[in-house]
Amino acid sequence: MKKSEGVSGLKIEVVIVCFKRPKQVLKLIKHSISHWNGSILLCHDGAICDDFDQDWLDTRSIVKSFENKENVRVLLQTKNLGSRQNVPSAVSNSLIMNDACIVIEDDLELSSDFFSQMTLALLSFREDSTIMHIAGRREIPFKINSGWTRISDVPVWGWATWKNSWEHYQDFGDHIPKSLQHRYVRSKNKFVERLYWRRLLSQVNEKNTSYWDLNWTLSVFNQGAQTALSPRNLVRYIGNDIWASNTTGAIRKSLLKRQIDENIHSGAYPLVITHIDKKEAFNLSKKMFGLSYLRILEPALALLGLKSIGKFLFKKLLNRFY
Repeated sequence: MKKSEGVSGLKIEVVIVCFKRPKQVLKLIKHSISHWNGSILLCHDGAICDDFDQDWLDTRSIVKSFENKENVRVLLQTKNLGSRQNVPSAVSNSLIMNDACIVIEDDLELSSDFFSQMTLALLSFREDSTIMHIAGRREIPFKINSGWTRISDVPVWGWATWKNSWEHYQDFGDHIPKSLQHRYVRSKNKFVERLYWRRLLSQVNEKNTSYWDLNWTLSVFNQGAQTALSPRNLVRYIGNDIWASNTTGAIRKSLLKRQIDENIHSGAYPLVITHIDKKEAFNLSKKMFGLSYLRILEPALALLGLKSIGKFLFKKLLNRFY
């Protein structure tokens, strides 16, 4: 199988950020080596409070075993940074010596043409100052089209950026400025989106914490830039979303029993998506139903003190219709 590689005049590195999913990390590294012809940076976060559990030890051992592999660099964090600092640290390290990077975490599975399509996008949009982020996972198709979509959100499941874009990354610390919060919320066209982001930003400030992807989202917004979103999924996410392998909570567990099969397409890049078949339409309907509840109805019911009743009714509806 032909490997993807950096394009002429654009030095690209693949960054794999991991913590303690040893089997998945090994699978991801082998896939990347077999499908990517350029440099790869493996970044492993440190243990939490010297709690060297077996999964963490196994992951570190796997990462270290690639230290002498050609075209592979290894960055072993000596203390636990958490994703808030570990991901930006890895990206910054990569972009010291590269023009762009493709970032994947250990909770992803990749399509066979993920690297080739991300490389093509990096080349296609590198002169466009209004695009700072390339996203490889399209969670919900906004419309059926034949190309990449410009969006204001910044999905981070399989993504890429350029050095001159990452220079604008800001860590807003434990308190995001109110003026920035208000500007970002007002930029959303739909009421439900404004409600969702207002609630999320309020929670972040109340807990005096933040997330690297939220910082990056606001950094992109601050520059008046956008994301180029793939027309189809190039990755499958197995991390902490509502369809994940390691989620918790009654609602999420009930959804997991009827897990959506998000197909990872391979082969030629489809220039035109002509239709959605019945199975795909059914899966999309179910997924949007779950997202609508978690993002809109659940917060509203919580404010009314009806969250537990909402969970019960949601599970009944899910069983009834799906």
